[in-house]
Amino acid sequence: MAKSRYYQDGFEDGKGASFETDWQPGEMLDAFETGRLGEVAGEILEHWQQMEGTVYYQDLTDTQLDKWEEGFYSGFERGVHKQLGVERGKLR
Repeated sequence: MAKSRYYQDGFEDGKGASFETDWQPGEMLDAFETGRLGEVAGEILEHWQQMEGTVYYQDLTDTQLDKWEEGFYSGFERGVHKQLGVERGKLR
């Protein structure tokens, strides 16, 4: 099943955010190993919300916004996995 445009937009934004995050040495690996990637992505979204208009599209329905956020989390995780060289949830 194809993902919605909002999911895809969120996915690309999340993936990009994983590369643009100012990670401290070892922080990305620690977040991955402790299962905190969702928490980190949530903190980024919270920060973006405070920067009015960066994340939240105007005139979106709650469903569309939920799809965007779902995509963001997935894209963020995918970006981290790519940077760490993770395959199928495990380090290579």
